[in-house]
Amino acid sequence: MELALLTEGCTGADISLSCRGAAIAAIEESLDAAEITMEHLKTAIKQAKPSEIQAYQELSSRFQRLVHSTAARDDLSNKPCQSRSNLIPLW
Repeated sequence: MELALLTEGCTGADISLSCRGAAIAAIEESLDAAEITMEHLKTAIKQAKPSEIQAYQELSSRFQRLVHSTAARDDLSNKPCQSRSNLIPLW
C-alpha cells in the first residue's frame, strides 16, 4: 500500500525505472546484495521524475471538449432555419 501511495500518478514505465534504480542502489551497497529494501525503493522513487501523464490527460480532455463542441456546432449549422413567422417576439 505504501508503494502505491508513493507512486501515485506514475506510469508503469516510471515504476519500472524506479525498480531498476533500487536494484542498482542495492548492488552499489554490496555486490552480493540478495534483496532490494524498502529504503532502496523509496530513494529511487524520490529520485525518479514521473511522466507528464497529468499534462497529457488535461490536453486530451481539452481536445475532447473541442471536438464535441465543434461537432455540436456543425450539427446546428446543418439544420434548416425556421421561418421568422413562427417565432414569437420576446419584447
